[in-house]
Amino acid sequence: MKPTSLQSFKLTIKPLNPPKSIAEIRSIILNTPNIKGKETGLSVNHEIKSKSIIDTKNKNIKLKSKLNTLQKKNSNITKHFFNDIYEKFNAMYMAPTVVELNKVNSFFNNCGVQFEWSAPKYSDIPLKPTPRLKPLSLHLPEVAFLGRCNSGKSTLLNNLVTRASVKRDLNPLARASKIAGYTKTINSFNIENKLKIIDTPGYGVKGTKEQGIATMEYLQKRKNLKRTYILIPIDSGFTIYDSQIINFLGENGIPFEIIFTKMDKLFKLYGQNLDSDHNTQVIAKLNDMIVNSEVDKLPTLPQLLFVNSVINKKIDKRYGIDKIRYSILQACGII
Repeated sequence: MKPTSLQSFKLTIKPLNPPKSIAEIRSIILNTPNIKGKETGLSVNHEIKSKSIIDTKNKNIKLKSKLNTLQKKNSNITKHFFNDIYEKFNAMYMAPTVVELNKVNSFFNNCGVQFEWSAPKYSDIPLKPTPRLKPLSLHLPEVAFLGRCNSGKSTLLNNLVTRASVKRDLNPLARASKIAGYTKTINSFNIENKLKIIDTPGYGVKGTKEQGIATMEYLQKRKNLKRTYILIPIDSGFTIYDSQIINFLGENGIPFEIIFTKMDKLFKLYGQNLDSDHNTQVIAKLNDMIVNSEVDKLPTLPQLLFVNSVINKKIDKRYGIDKIRYSILQACGII
């Protein structure tokens, strides 16, 4: 059988209905409504999805705006609260001005910090220059920080020498000395060759007799010492150990101030919202603590300073650090 030629086949193609207009062609290509106003399913879904995305974005913008407004409100309330309690419990002192606080913050935020020495005993404190201890440093004014174990001293010292956006840990600087047991010693940190911060071992139940003797000798004999700061955790208040230290400083004529730490915990105990009612409760708690301790009746009239140890949604900044910085520079005769 002979193969059939291609010419013998006839391909029958049914013509399509041609588009009636350019608009209809564009409608088919772009999947948009046709000339009769009918919409394809894909186009409707696309429009619904786009509208949903726009609505979600608008809601997020509104929520973000409300959150920012609330955060600013809380920040202002917290700032006023810390200023109010400082003025209430330090009525005999003139509060530093904004200009003065900006100046001390600039100094500490940009200061150089160098670990100088670690002394298990008072007699171990170097009195002559060393590779780490320069001659000028021997005569710098010193401020010492005292507190029982877990009083928030490490957190406070780290916050004093760093800006809020940068964390600096003093402990690694002390470790660089390679002296065994440095955590049980008196440690000295040089601040920009202007002053020294002295970190003392924690006293109390976890303290040792040797640590106590070293600290007492330092406080009594150190001529460079200009001011001491006693840390009182606000959540536990004064203990018998704190009272003993305060009495010791008073009897020996050693000037000191009192820093109430962990203020954020007091807010947590008396309510999460920073409003006038909760602030009244917090102030009442502080007042009872101070009156019962009788530190407000001391002849030396120590300043009472207040700081928070952590930052959270309710306490958004490190409050009180600037006033401690001002007190330090004032005690050292730098301002």
